[in-house]
Amino acid sequence: MSWKLAWFVTYLLVLACLPHSMAGDDEPTLQLRITQPSALVFNLNTPAAGQVYPPTAFPAFYTPTSPSTTSAQRVNLEITVSGSGTIKWRVLVSGLPFAPDFPVDRLEYVMSGSNTYVRLSSSQQLFTSGSQKGTIRRRHNYRLRLEGNEPPGSFQTTVTYTLVSP
Repeated sequence: MSWKLAWFVTYLLVLACLPHSMAGDDEPTLQLRITQPSALVFNLNTPAAGQVYPPTAFPAFYTPTSPSTTSAQRVNLEITVSGSGTIKWRVLVSGLPFAPDFPVDRLEYVMSGSNTYVRLSSSQQLFTSGSQKGTIRRRHNYRLRLEGNEPPGSFQTTVTYTLVSP
């Protein structure tokens, strides 16, 4: 079975209307920056070191094969939110299904320093939030979870990060 999955990241910057001031330049601002590869590839024909496909049991978990990693490594993806003032903000994340019978919740992410993976959803879910002035960085990583009922083929999805300021 030929299996190759590419994951592409897009981001959408959404800012709520902030009150206008006469000074203009003194208004607080927010900026979202995503530092990561343009694509994560999970090539199950040649899985990452220490991983086997097909697996001996399900669910099975796979780390990206490109950029290359070992099973102990993770690809660090980074979300940076910068603000010039104390503004409450949230970053939401969502993804599109790989295929009608291959939901996006098979893609999971974990925040750096945590061992708890969160399943991605097609509905926007809270990724991180804050209100402090300055720059906040959130590193995270992805893995692919297979249940054994996925169709054969090559698939891709789009993950969207949305910055919201109430």
